[in-house]
Amino acid sequence: MATGSRWTRNLAPHPRTHTGTTSMIPQRRLMIASIMFAILWTAGMVVWNGPTFAGVVILMFAGALAGTLWYFGMRWWMTKFAPMQQ
Repeated sequence: MATGSRWTRNLAPHPRTHTGTTSMIPQRRLMIASIMFAILWTAGMVVWNGPTFAGVVILMFAGALAGTLWYFGMRWWMTKFAPMQQ
């Protein structure tokens, strides 16, 4: 294989992987938090309303929408009101 070919050209390690830190990037934490919010919100609504098939399907879509709105709302809030310190 030739040096600098398309298979070896982008194999440089990411600088964050070799610093010894195990912290997560804020975007990943926000995504995990929004998924957990959607799951817990949907589970709470299913328990509150009673588990019927149609109700569970509707609440699953509503939970996905709630998680998506949570993600974009919190991302907007963090960029607007809580900027990251370097």
